[in-house]
Amino acid sequence: MVNFIYADELPSIHELAGSVSMWTSTLVLQHLLAAADRYGLDRLRLLCEAKLCDELTAETVAATLALAEQHHCSELKSACLKFAAVRENLGDLCKKIASRSINNYCQGALAMQVPQLSPLLYSCYGDQRV
Repeated sequence: MVNFIYADELPSIHELAGSVSMWTSTLVLQHLLAAADRYGLDRLRLLCEAKLCDELTAETVAATLALAEQHHCSELKSACLKFAAVRENLGDLCKKIASRSINNYCQGALAMQVPQLSPLLYSCYGDQRV
């Protein structure tokens, strides 16, 4: 975040994280977006949001959607929903849900926004609320 304040550009996430993993990059961007929102750095928030839209995967879309809702990122939320609505991606999400590798908060965000997932969530978790 300090890099951004002085340079007015998104720092190299791979250099910051010391990893070239897409998952690590997404995680760092999610934390940067939350910090940018907290401290009112709107340009940094928009840059993180745009980068997160580009890096969506079946592994990250649920957490990213929850983050988008929490920080009122309409473009990011829209990108997550479009991603989840694609048949191939929906299948991957269903596998993730069935393996219970998506936490309850993220499942709730998905269930509210992607109605096709609600029956699967119910069948995996029964009467437990998501």
